[in-house]
Amino acid sequence: MEKLTSKTYRRDVIDNFFTYVNKDLLICKLFYFFFFAAFGSLYPLLAIYFKQLGMNATQSGILIGFRPFIEFCSAPFWGGVADRWRKWRFLQLMSLGSWVVFTLAMAFVKPPHVFCFGENNVTETDIINYERDLIKPAYSTVYYEREAVRDAFFALLLIIVIGEFFSAPAITFADTVTLSYLGDDTDNYGRQRMFGSLGWGLSMFFVSIALDSSTVFPGHPCETQHKREKDYILCFAVFSVLMSCAAITASQFKFAGQDESVSCWPSPFVKAKNKVMEIVFGEKSIEKEKLVDEDDEFRFGLPKDPEPTASDTKEQKVGENGKPLQISLENKPDMVSDVTNTTGNSTKTKPLPFDPDDPFLGRWTAVLKILAQMKFVSVLFVVWFMGFGIGLIFTFLFWHLQVNNIILSLKGKASDSKSQK
Repeated sequence: MEKLTSKTYRRDVIDNFFTYVNKDLLICKLFYFFFFAAFGSLYPLLAIYFKQLGMNATQSGILIGFRPFIEFCSAPFWGGVADRWRKWRFLQLMSLGSWVVFTLAMAFVKPPHVFCFGENNVTETDIINYERDLIKPAYSTVYYEREAVRDAFFALLLIIVIGEFFSAPAITFADTVTLSYLGDDTDNYGRQRMFGSLGWGLSMFFVSIALDSSTVFPGHPCETQHKREKDYILCFAVFSVLMSCAAITASQFKFAGQDESVSCWPSPFVKAKNKVMEIVFGEKSIEKEKLVDEDDEFRFGLPKDPEPTASDTKEQKVGENGKPLQISLENKPDMVSDVTNTTGNSTKTKPLPFDPDDPFLGRWTAVLKILAQMKFVSVLFVVWFMGFGIGLIFTFLFWHLQVNNIILSLKGKASDSKSQK
């Protein structure tokens, strides 16, 4: 018999790049890039932005620290809502829209200024003799009332709490989709998330350079401004654009169990998108298994597996006891179900301390039992300790660098190195 041999083909870099691109994972990479690019363009600078509004370190720490705490509490709630109503895509887009709306709302909350140092011959003596308690931020020419700064703090805190509650499931749902695409190949999850670090580093670096280069401050309340005062409206604008790109990318996610025929976009937009996809990627998608079978048939002359006929599917072998000999793959019992379903052993088994079918009590009791083990407690402690340290650096690193007269572009490089870790 003649031995079948296959001819080996050597592919170059361009052929490998354009041939083995997984379109689903490419969508995930783009989402992580835009999402973390938007996050890195604004949120590392919020501490010094709050400082410019007259807030102290305690107030800035509360405003920044409340966000991950609210996300920790609300993300499981939205996950349960999505599983119950099967509205993953709608909740994903809603959360990304909340990121844009509530982040832009923070840009319009500012305490009203009272005095401008050096304007209309205002001196330090005039300000000291003023009846009300005033605050002058460092590296600023603006004086605020302490009560107005406190009101602005509580308004920002309310916006952050409500906004983070609705925007919490954005990254959680994206991770779920990415893991579903990867299947058993979960080791490549880091290759998808590393595009988020790339987006963070690039956006933070270029936004910092833009802030250093800017010399105008159109919204400044005084005629003159300190050389270290910056107009952070640029950061809010870049954040909105990048997060909108992340929302457009997330609209292409394919959630398990989601009805793909129902789209959240208007029908003209869907038709235009489908037309563009046909032009770019071809009229219809070809399954990988079908493509491999056709390639084997062409190169080796191997026929395809014959499709089973109706008689083959209906005919089953029956044993002496009248039961079918073939194994049914629909019912897959295991040892646990065999023991629990046996009537003779039902009296000997101890009742469970909780109902495993209970969607709330059963799951949480099982989780608490797992977390009670020492190895999981140690992992949670390490994660908490690292989060504690990262939170301190994330909040007060740029505050410290500004005090030491470090320019923003160098702060961007520091943020890049932190995001790489």
